[in-house]
Amino acid sequence: MSVEVLEGQDLTESQRQELIDFEVGCFGTEEVRELRQSLYFAPTYHHLLIRKGGKLVSYLRTILREASWQDKTIMVGGIGSVSTKKEERGQGYASKILEKAMELLREGGADIVLLETNIEKGKNLYGKVGFIPAGKPYTYNDINGELHAAKAKDVMIAPGRIVDLVKEITSSSSPLLHVGNGGW
Repeated sequence: MSVEVLEGQDLTESQRQELIDFEVGCFGTEEVRELRQSLYFAPTYHHLLIRKGGKLVSYLRTILREASWQDKTIMVGGIGSVSTKKEERGQGYASKILEKAMELLREGGADIVLLETNIEKGKNLYGKVGFIPAGKPYTYNDINGELHAAKAKDVMIAPGRIVDLVKEITSSSSPLLHVGNGGW
């Protein structure tokens, strides 16, 4: 099982459509298309795919960008759109693709990595690569500049290059991390 890595902005129109259709099929909703336009528009760092017999079976995308934290510039990695075809789940695809994503984000300079999930369902999968519940939201702006907060109950955080930064950000006395324009 190998992970195919595509640069974020180097997709052909047919690849772009394949990924959108895959997400819609995995998540079972057309809302994916609408969310992408208004909230999840941040430029993708990498697209990671696993194919089986030429067919896409697992996918995720990563974001990497600067954010400001306590008057310091930090690099924040994001993981989004983690999806595996229902009939292919439980075979290690998501674990494999997540491991590769974390490797690429750390190599790219991510100081921390964030994701949103149903923590109760995803804690085992994401825990394998270092994620813990953040216990608080992060904030971001939508395409119109309006401020949004991720649901605290859905945010997980993992160390990138700076291990102690996770403790600092998740501290109850610290302010919310603002990651800029677009969520993931």
